[in-house]
Amino acid sequence: MDVKVSPLELKEKAEKVQESIEGVINTFEAFGEMVSGSDYYWAGEAGRYYRTLYAEETREMEEILKRLEDYPGEILRIAGLFWNEGKDLGEEALPGDVLL
Repeated sequence: MDVKVSPLELKEKAEKVQESIEGVINTFEAFGEMVSGSDYYWAGEAGRYYRTLYAEETREMEEILKRLEDYPGEILRIAGLFWNEGKDLGEEALPGDVLL
């Protein structure tokens, strides 16, 4: 198995991914606050319907974001394996969902 990325590069990429995910989460939360605040000016059945619909979709989006938050840690864990071993790892040492 050829390792084409150094552990330091994996660490840097994991940090960039984490920052990006945090940005998406912050934007999502800000958008949620705007939707919640829309009841002041968007009254009535249509407003309630779309806020309810948004709340239902929010649950799914939160699950997706939670899974995304795990990826940088996995990248760092893999980088740590390479870093600590100081040698190439066999494919069996990597999780099954890592693409080589």
